[in-house]
Amino acid sequence: MSDKQKNGAAGDSVQYTRVAHATANKKCESTVNWTLTSCSMTDFVQIIAQPIYTVPVIFVPGIMGSNLMATQDVDGLMKGDPIWLMDSEGGAATAWKFKSPAERQARLNPATTDVYDGGAVPGNVLTIGDAKLIKENRYWGEVAAASYQGYLVWLENALNGRKRVDAWRALQGDTAFAAALSAGFKFQQVKKDDVDHAADIRFPVYACGYNWLQSNSESAKRLAKRIEAVIKANNSKSFTCEQVILITHSMGGLVARACSELQGQQGKIAGILHGVMPATGAAVAYKRVRTGSEGLAGYFVLGDTAAKVTAVFANAPGALQLLPSQHYPPGWLKLGTGIGSDFKEVAALPAADPYAEIYEQRGKWWGLVREELINPAKMKLHKGWSDYLKNIRSAKEFHTELGSKYHRNTMAFFGSGSDADNGKTWGTVRWEARAASDMASKTNGHTGLHDTVAMRASNAEMLAMAPAADDGEGALSALNTPRYRYDFRLSSKDSAGDGTVPVVSGRAPALAGDAAGVKASYHLNLGTQGHEGAYRVQQAQQLSLHCVLSLARNIKVKL
Repeated sequence: MSDKQKNGAAGDSVQYTRVAHATANKKCESTVNWTLTSCSMTDFVQIIAQPIYTVPVIFVPGIMGSNLMATQDVDGLMKGDPIWLMDSEGGAATAWKFKSPAERQARLNPATTDVYDGGAVPGNVLTIGDAKLIKENRYWGEVAAASYQGYLVWLENALNGRKRVDAWRALQGDTAFAAALSAGFKFQQVKKDDVDHAADIRFPVYACGYNWLQSNSESAKRLAKRIEAVIKANNSKSFTCEQVILITHSMGGLVARACSELQGQQGKIAGILHGVMPATGAAVAYKRVRTGSEGLAGYFVLGDTAAKVTAVFANAPGALQLLPSQHYPPGWLKLGTGIGSDFKEVAALPAADPYAEIYEQRGKWWGLVREELINPAKMKLHKGWSDYLKNIRSAKEFHTELGSKYHRNTMAFFGSGSDADNGKTWGTVRWEARAASDMASKTNGHTGLHDTVAMRASNAEMLAMAPAADDGEGALSALNTPRYRYDFRLSSKDSAGDGTVPVVSGRAPALAGDAAGVKASYHLNLGTQGHEGAYRVQQAQQLSLHCVLSLARNIKVKL
């Protein structure tokens, strides 16, 4: 209903000043609470009822976007205590800024962590109820309030609020997204019939956290259980439900894609919208393992050195599944001489298999993991390199099984930005030799001084150099025979992207096309928000609403 309605008996214009929204209780029964008032109050009360047919929208967050707790006493924490709690960026930075590699490994252990559902939620949302109902009925406490709370509130209001149809009609015929549509796709306008159809549907917004340290295969199973539970809950005295729509952020897209491949799940999912998904991986994952994370949030939270990041990543199958897969363009790791535009490539990896050619390489100066950084906590049962290899092979298995598979009704958006931090990322990673020194030279009668010599390493010599020193922050030295030392620095961002995911990976669903089930793929300008804040961008929010209405048009409403 609009704010002003005609009274059928008197024909007078009525301004509703008192409004009540129907909400769903724990049993998913539609209820309205109202307090008796004085007989002198004769103004009308507007009761906002909810449609019977229900298509829940479940939001699946990215890596580090789910709150985690301890499943046993560990490192000074009790069983059930939150370990990873993203209520605010400042709080997370304070909690993790000074944590050592050993503390990070001990606490962020996939075997002793699980999803924590006690994260911050809004005090009240009109279409849901109070904080208790938001946590218990919608599971918002499982996901990072710092990253997603604003979007979840906006989405719930846009899909279920008092003026939801007005917001939808504003999208009718709007071609604002057409310019961002990838080549090969036909823009699907929202039409009046789509809005009228969606008006008969209730779209309650849920969340599904997952343990992002574990394999995404395990997280997919958790999501499948959540889908089944949500469908079951919405088949009640008040509502009818058969399918859900998924909206994902970053790594959550990999989880949702894997979930849709599980037996029986395709039919329970009406469609999926993927936002800024690293569809084929992201080279920045290699960069962060070798040099620490960039950016203030990553610097303080994820870790600012190779030692801090490796302590978690090397032991977390889920994190390793963000590495460039065999489907990522080959030759993304480049070794050579010269800086920036003067760089001369000497070797490029992988030719075909990043696991065997890069990730499983032991003791190579250009490999992914430095072995001495894998087990800083000195865990007794940890098998060091062999445990790491097990995790890498799990990543390869996951990537192979997922392949280029997408749900049959998939939409996606990827992005770039408007500044240096959020408009570019590492599409390729270069180790740039900035100097070479003759360790045996003599100057002024003293040995050991480093006279600069010409850098003429061959492909074989570049690959075979022995590690000499590595500061874990992007500077290292390697020896081309014991005599010549090469000093390398890791390159800066080189490719269009959102600060994390390069366009080459974000647009992969578009290349898969309709044959794989992908119906639309959009390239958005994410401004200064970039990857983590993608759903804070107004255009991304409006596009997600557009996509929900588009995915809903083929759902047959049953009353």
